[in-house]
Amino acid sequence: MKKSNITKIEFLRDWILTIIEFISLKTNDESITELVEAIDKAYERKDSRGLQCVFNDMNEWVSGFSPQDVKEINTILSSKFGFNLEDKNKKDLVKIKAIVDRGCIKNNGEYYLIKGRIDALNGMDGHEDEMDRLDRLMTDYELSKRNNVKD
Repeated sequence: MKKSNITKIEFLRDWILTIIEFISLKTNDESITELVEAIDKAYERKDSRGLQCVFNDMNEWVSGFSPQDVKEINTILSSKFGFNLEDKNKKDLVKIKAIVDRGCIKNNGEYYLIKGRIDALNGMDGHEDEMDRLDRLMTDYELSKRNNVKD
């Protein structure tokens, strides 16, 4: 199932449910059923923002699994959608590089993309300079938002 053949909301729901199915095979977590029900309700309401948040959270969560599990879910995602978590991460890195090169964050979506990158780098050695640059961008954006509210 390629992304271009379905709506964004359908894609988000299918991607999330694919990851949930994988997780349910790996764990005996009872809350998975509740999560599936919440996803279905968000889909019925056409809540693309809510589904996008869950999509981002699920991708981040599963990226923290063992390398073997990540490889397995990437294989499943590639076969079903034509791309996987690594491809999404590469696209995010390209967007982040463009933001850093521009020198400013333009909107909340970019802000949360940068925040996610900082969270991913947190605790990793050798990325302090990148984290400092990204943190400065976030601070500048927060200050500009605060100044716009005061005007």
